[in-house]
Amino acid sequence: MNFNFDNLAINKKLPMTIVAIASLAAILTAGAAYWVASSSARHETEIQLLATATSKSAAAKAFFADTEKQVIELAASPHIANALARFETAYGELGEGADATLHQTYIENNPNPLGQKEKMTVAATATNYDAVHAALHPWFRSILKTNDFYDIFLFNAQGLNVYTVFKEEDFATQLANGRWKDSGLGNLVRRVLAGSPDSAPILQDFAPYAPSNNIPAGFVAAPIKGADGRIIGVFAVQLSIAKIDAAMAQAPANGRTGENTLIGQDGLARNNSPLSKESTMLKRKVENPESRAGFNGQSGVSHNRNALNQAAYTAYVPVEAMGAKFVALSDITSAEVNAPINKLALTLGVVMLIIAAAASAIGLWFARSLTKPIGALTNSMRILAGGDTASQVPGLGRGDELGTMASAVETFRESAIERIRLESITKEESAIQIKRGQVIEEATSKFERVAGDMLRAVSAASAELNATAQAMTSAAERTNHMANSVAAAAEESSVNASSASASASELSGAIEQIQGASSESATVANEAVRISGEAQQAVGELVGAANSISEVVELIRGIAEQTNLLALNATIEAARAGAAGAGFAIVASEVKNLANQTAGATDEIGSHIGNIQTVVEGAKNAMNRIEAVIGRISNISGDISNAVENQAAVTGEIARSINEVSSAAQSVTEDVIRVTETASETGVAASQVLAASHELSMQAAKLEEETNRFLADVRAA
Repeated sequence: MNFNFDNLAINKKLPMTIVAIASLAAILTAGAAYWVASSSARHETEIQLLATATSKSAAAKAFFADTEKQVIELAASPHIANALARFETAYGELGEGADATLHQTYIENNPNPLGQKEKMTVAATATNYDAVHAALHPWFRSILKTNDFYDIFLFNAQGLNVYTVFKEEDFATQLANGRWKDSGLGNLVRRVLAGSPDSAPILQDFAPYAPSNNIPAGFVAAPIKGADGRIIGVFAVQLSIAKIDAAMAQAPANGRTGENTLIGQDGLARNNSPLSKESTMLKRKVENPESRAGFNGQSGVSHNRNALNQAAYTAYVPVEAMGAKFVALSDITSAEVNAPINKLALTLGVVMLIIAAAASAIGLWFARSLTKPIGALTNSMRILAGGDTASQVPGLGRGDELGTMASAVETFRESAIERIRLESITKEESAIQIKRGQVIEEATSKFERVAGDMLRAVSAASAELNATAQAMTSAAERTNHMANSVAAAAEESSVNASSASASASELSGAIEQIQGASSESATVANEAVRISGEAQQAVGELVGAANSISEVVELIRGIAEQTNLLALNATIEAARAGAAGAGFAIVASEVKNLANQTAGATDEIGSHIGNIQTVVEGAKNAMNRIEAVIGRISNISGDISNAVENQAAVTGEIARSINEVSSAAQSVTEDVIRVTETASETGVAASQVLAASHELSMQAAKLEEETNRFLADVRAA
């Protein structure tokens, strides 16, 4: 059995409709709120993750850039060159077995535990190496702590490690071609020694380092130049893993389940995960579309799976430092992102159920308030349909639509009462109408006899009138022929006149086009003048930017002079202090500050140069616009020429049309003469028709008299 909503009672249909509408509105509202909230949460997550990945990328770049800058400064320091020379001389004085002697003294006999061997400054063997170590080791240790390096190394020109702060297994060994030649540091030392004395520092990416129990280690090294400009050794530092971990620490965007990871080109992490109790550096491998996109120089956010195979949002930003490529990844699990959204969905579901229940209750009450009076009104109409007009209609006092319906039913009741009264009156009049019909029938018979005689007379007159009408028809045909000729000629005249009018209109349009083109030419010329002014202003700005660059160059020159003076003071102070070099640290710090000022001034030069380029580009664009405007002026001139040609053609068309109108007018004149002659013939025939019409009028008058008598008899009946 098929369900038909139209057959359902209103007292059921109305509450069902109200509940359905309210439920649908609640569902749509809740769905829209959920969609907006989830979209907003995911979009905000993506923005924060990308910002975090960008900041982590910047932090990683800053870490490598600061290390590179520190290595450059230290490798170029005369104190480092002097320290290398002193350690190398003292190492050579130990003779054969120097490496074993130093291992025994500074590692095996070192009272400090493993990982703290750097705490021993003075050894008990009293060799020249011990004296040099006692003098310089505190200084190197302070450099290590100040710059937060993991270790510092000095190598001579043959790749021999003559000093290290932490004293691990590679201390006092040959790194370039000895036991650890295939390690990352051994490879780095060979590359520096094979390079130029002025080469930039080289980065050896993190890899397991055997002398440090295979823990991950990364190194940066630079050549040490002697007084003759040749390479006399290598200065190297081991990068701090703690600084990498700090740079990639969790951010608010990572929540509780996300992390930041620095990925190398081998796909391995370069930092430890804060979510793991064990070290993940160089142990966790990340190979996904995000890392591949980052190594291709792209950045963005995607929804994929993280290193733990969890659904997550991941932002990726490329990092490049000292020739090495990395990718900074910042992620957060989808579960954590969706947790508040799911909670919102539950809340919206509960609210939706409450709204649906409230709507159902209101719908039932409202339906009952409508269906009950409708039922009473329906019953009243059923009684009225049965013929009972005595029952009163309920709901007449209501002011709503139900009251209007009750008023309509009351009108039906009153109409039924009036219909019953009229039916009784109709029965009385029926008898009167029957008698009246009999009288009318007698009068009609009499009228029929008289009217027959008159109609025969009218028929005879009509025959005579027909003959006359035929004569008039012939004349009318000739008149019609002439009239057609006149109409054709008139029509041709009208067409030619219209053509002349159209040509005149086209001529007017062409003139207006000429005027518009002339106006636009003036406007374009004004625009060319204005753009030329803009070009002149751009050149003025170019001159101002050049003056600013001159002032900045003067500032740099002053800073350079101060730097030279402070460098001279540093040299004198260092010579006075001897090995201690306490004053050198203060002067060196001042030199470093002045160097930073020089760098700032250089940046300002770059900024002004950029301004000059921008202004020059503006001038170029202005000239291009002037060229375009001139082209427009040329095009408009062509338009003016075309409009003038059109005007000449239209003028010729007007002249030809006027000649044709003149010929047509002559033809019309001749046809009018012939129409006049034919009209005379028609007048004679018309006289004959008039006589026949007179006779017909007399008969018609007699017929009218009889008709009036007949109508009088009918009215009297």
